Amino acid sequence: MRTRTRAALALVAGSLVAGLPGFGAGSATAQEAAELRCPYAQRSACTTEGCDSTSIEHGYLLVPPIATMQQAIADGSTIRVRRCDDRECIPLTIERATSEGFLTLSARGGAFLLKIFARPDSPELGLRTGDFTEVVTSMMMTYVGYGRCTAAPPARS
Repeated sequence: MRTRTRAALALVAGSLVAGLPGFGAGSATAQEAAELRCPYAQRSACTTEGCDSTSIEHGYLLVPPIATMQQAIADGSTIRVRRCDDRECIPLTIERATSEGFLTLSARGGAFLLKIFARPDSPELGLRTGDFTEVVTSMMMTYVGYGRCTAAPPARS
């Protein structure tokens, strides 16, 4: 990857979690105890020069259980997800959501998109319940992540 692209990736990675509307420091609540943890299995950063794999070591999403999100979509209730690393979790309020075979959640005017497979495992499609794709854009850069959401481990005391 070219030096200019690496510098742009570092700049955008920092801006994705701070200083943008819809993002801010979060704190844990009892309601968050039932969240699903969605670790990345693969993640790439793309620019006009191409795509490169990025570190997945400490990144993950925390989302409400699938049934909770489906009910919130039906009720028109607010859904919140959190983008996390080993230092903090940044809350994000979903602006638009749909539920079919996939839960499709978007925020920040479409700059954030999360798609979660919400049906029983489908071997013929190669999909398991909780498989997800996340797309985050900023300026002319796009981050694409893939993984699977599972029950979050209990919080440490």
